[in-house]
Amino acid sequence: MPNDDGLKEYNRIFGKYVYVWLWSLLLGTATSIGFSFISYRTERWGLLGISLVFLQLLGGVFILLCLATLLKFFAGFLLPIFFGDAEVTLDEQVRAGRLLGLSFRYTIYAVAFRFILSAIEVTLTLASHGPMLF
Repeated sequence: MPNDDGLKEYNRIFGKYVYVWLWSLLLGTATSIGFSFISYRTERWGLLGISLVFLQLLGGVFILLCLATLLKFFAGFLLPIFFGDAEVTLDEQVRAGRLLGLSFRYTIYAVAFRFILSAIEVTLTLASHGPMLF
């Protein structure tokens, strides 16, 4: 059975990499969704595209909030742990968990707006082609 100090050291090192893994997963997801909002074009729908621009802007705002939260987590938590070798208190862990949770929530909101955007586009496409029989 490993001694208590060895187990604490293992948990401390393993915990660092879990934080990095979660942060990088959220960062990659947010940038991918952000790129899908940036690359989406509404010109082909004319005046109907105005409502799509509103959804696009809302989704973009949630992505920016997500990225700002991830930056706060990175600068206030990850950098001091890895490069300052700071010890993490329970309060700091709770704060870091809240930041990651908030970032995840913003990502979910952005994904929801992207789904709504896609659903409206499918509806507009079907409506512009008239009744279709399969």
